[in-house]
Amino acid sequence: SISAGNVTESGVISYVEAHEDINAIILDLKPAAGTLPYKSEVEFAAAYGLNGQTELEPVISALKEKKIYVAAQVSCLVDNGLSSHYSQMILTTEDGSEYSDGIGTWLNPYNSDLRSYVIEICRELASMGVDEIIFANLKVPGADVNTYEFSASTSTPPTAVSAVSGFALDVTRALKSSNVKLSVRCDSEAALVSGEDPATGQNAKLLFKVFDR
Repeated sequence: SISAGNVTESGVISYVEAHEDINAIILDLKPAAGTLPYKSEVEFAAAYGLNGQTELEPVISALKEKKIYVAAQVSCLVDNGLSSHYSQMILTTEDGSEYSDGIGTWLNPYNSDLRSYVIEICRELASMGVDEIIFANLKVPGADVNTYEFSASTSTPPTAVSAVSGFALDVTRALKSSNVKLSVRCDSEAALVSGEDPATGQNAKLLFKVFDR
């Protein structure tokens, strides 16, 4: 895989030349740091200065010409750049404190602008020719189950599981016609073993139903 900082035309070419036998590659195109490594036309990215410099479409085209399968990794609920400009998106604890840790600043899965931003980024990447989008950080931090204030208007009290599942459903439905494979990093051992993790909000059964893998 190629980290966001190395997603440049020269960086990608160098990687491919150093790994002559590869037939697939993962590009980190929306990292947890928030700044995109490529020039995006998505409104939030442009408005908040989150655009990079790389012209991505020619890079993807060059990879496809070499018969290399291109997957794009997108960080969903951790985004330091976005959170620094749009504090209403930040996930807070019950005492109102903004939640961040070693991974980065976590965002509220119920925020509609956040969902729209992720969907628009994914649609843009699909239009540029990526074969697959890998959703990373599609979870909340695995702290105490009752820690978070989701600021959502729901008929029942929101939980980590309902928050993450709702985000997953909304995004995958919106991207259903995008003609790109959608996959998710389900990295909760509890979810993989028992089917659901109340702490991180990952429900493996639902995630593997709505995502392609």
